[in-house]
Amino acid sequence: MSGGVLFRFFDSLVEMTIQITENGRQVPIKTDNDLQNASSTGLSMLAVIVVFCGMTRYLCPDDGVTIHWPLDEIGKLSGKNTVLLFDLMKQYNVTLFCAQPDASPALNRFFVNKNLLDLKKGVRQFEIKRSSASNPLLANSQRLVHHQGAKSGSILPHSSTPAMEANNEPNL
Repeated sequence: MSGGVLFRFFDSLVEMTIQITENGRQVPIKTDNDLQNASSTGLSMLAVIVVFCGMTRYLCPDDGVTIHWPLDEIGKLSGKNTVLLFDLMKQYNVTLFCAQPDASPALNRFFVNKNLLDLKKGVRQFEIKRSSASNPLLANSQRLVHHQGAKSGSILPHSSTPAMEANNEPNL
């Protein structure tokens, strides 16, 4: 059997079906078209990533090995789905590297290393500099913000978790 014949028939040897459950609705996915029409762009993207996570750890079962993945179009995910993605990546010990020319500060906080590619200046690395000087506006108390689920006029201490900040963004 020649390599060309095996390649033509190889795709018929493997079949995979996944199922997405969103808001109690179960959607079977067998084709690319099913995946595109199953849900939002973000949830469909996360479904593919979950499959890749399973396949990656099947091929490399040593959880101590950090896997590095390129991921395109991460900016299309909502803040809530971005938090879910990075929680999943931490669970599977996967480090993402992405090219996002217009990354928001909310997205940037998930990346330890940030670089800017400039045609004239080359690669520039961003460094976060922490100041030891106190901020007189925050000297006496914690920042307070309105909580979405709180009654009108209620305020709660602001916790700087990605999940709280992400919930203010539209879902994809």
